[in-house]
Amino acid sequence: MKSRITLLLTLKLTLAAIAFAVEPSAMPSPQPTSSPQIASSPQPASGPPVANSSSQETQAITQLDRDYEAAYNRGDANAVAAFYTNDAEYVDEGGNSVSGRDAIEKLLAEEFATDPGAKLQIVPEGVRVLSPDVLVEKGFAAIAATDGSQGASRYVAVYLKRAGNWKISQLTQTTAPWRE
Repeated sequence: MKSRITLLLTLKLTLAAIAFAVEPSAMPSPQPTSSPQIASSPQPASGPPVANSSSQETQAITQLDRDYEAAYNRGDANAVAAFYTNDAEYVDEGGNSVSGRDAIEKLLAEEFATDPGAKLQIVPEGVRVLSPDVLVEKGFAAIAATDGSQGASRYVAVYLKRAGNWKISQLTQTTAPWRE
């Protein structure tokens, strides 16, 4: 389960790290952390958008995060994979990489079979618009397994606009304590 979570979140983190490396001042200073506490009905918090973000784009990505959570929490690998481009890449906390929507869907299906009923909570920190068709989102994600265990990580997601719809092109996760 952890590697699948890591896969989804790592894709988001890698792209954001690249974007934020260009403008280091956009990175927040480290915050105090504690263990994640996932609500029974997780809802993303709307963190402050990063400089250069458009409220329309931020709203669109916030809605995608909610829809992604809902699909994940239903255990619907096909619906979650539909959020990705055909050639998307996911990199987990350990640096393991999976390429392609089909491979990501297979990884998700295995995850859902291993831990049915696991719940995802996405807490976005910000959205940065790089061009009209490219944006980067960063934030935290946590998964509560049915056995009571929890895992959290930071993520960076690079989105591409295709046919008017935002799709995840790269998701990268890194190990990070939960931020409240």
